[in-house]
Amino acid sequence: MHEPISFFVFQQHSVFMPLRFLYPECFALIDGKPQLHPMLCLRDVCHANANCMEILAKRVNYVFTELVPTGKQLFGYFKYPDRPKSIRAGWFDRELNEPKLMVLNGSAFEKFKNEGISYSWVPTNDFLFPARSSTLIPAENLLVKPNERHR
Repeated sequence: MHEPISFFVFQQHSVFMPLRFLYPECFALIDGKPQLHPMLCLRDVCHANANCMEILAKRVNYVFTELVPTGKQLFGYFKYPDRPKSIRAGWFDRELNEPKLMVLNGSAFEKFKNEGISYSWVPTNDFLFPARSSTLIPAENLLVKPNERHR
């Protein structure tokens, strides 16, 4: 059995999940390489080059389709070692447009955290070990089912 992970949802559409739960591999891949930092691939070239985006895109899609069907945006947040009081995040949207690396406003983040709904979830093997395939996202996940549109 896997350990539960925590995340919170603000106003039913903004999902905040620690990057260490969304994509822990990032930290392992950059460990011992001070020139690399989490989510560098969203802004520059990451020399770890481990096809991270395929796995990350599948996990982001899983969050939107299985965990938070009302979600519209997902923030995989973390702290940089160089600025421990700064909160940074990889930003992803439901349509899987190009993700962005951003700095989050600390007071706004605290407000969202305090007013959001916290969840604990035990990740499934489908989430942790997404199958590699020739397509990035299975076609059935791209189709909006009529009864899910108004959840």
